[in-house]
Amino acid sequence: MPSKRSFIHVCLLLFLVAWGCRQKDLPVLKVDAVHSQTHRPDKTEAPPYEIGSAAGVILDSAEFQFPAFGKADARPNVVQIVGGEHAMYAARFDPSSKNELSADTLRPMKSSPEFSGFKAGDEFIIAIGDQLPPPSAGKPAPFRVMWIAMMKVKK
Repeated sequence: MPSKRSFIHVCLLLFLVAWGCRQKDLPVLKVDAVHSQTHRPDKTEAPPYEIGSAAGVILDSAEFQFPAFGKADARPNVVQIVGGEHAMYAARFDPSSKNELSADTLRPMKSSPEFSGFKAGDEFIIAIGDQLPPPSAGKPAPFRVMWIAMMKVKK
């Protein structure tokens, strides 16, 4: 008969496997120049990312070179997504890794409700940029956009 301790280890292992599988089910959006609405010399509109309904997405920016703002240390550190007046969210962003955008990472901005996933028919703007400290107490922190794209959730 298995011990209580080995039962707990098996349960923990199953939980970790399930957690890892959950992470892999999220669509991956590769941050690239093709989808970028910024720095388009030909002035055309970039195609949107298209995904099915999902609890979140993974932004993979490992191969993308973000523009600098005249400062060598200017690096993107925040991603914001906007899906209308009451669907605004932000999360920390690390340009050298894959960043999950889900209820676990996205924080509501202004009067938005908690993030509940990407639903059929939703459209979002995804903006990656440099969030600076607030200029003074009570003032909003400036957000300098370095990359922006559209994302549509298929119906």
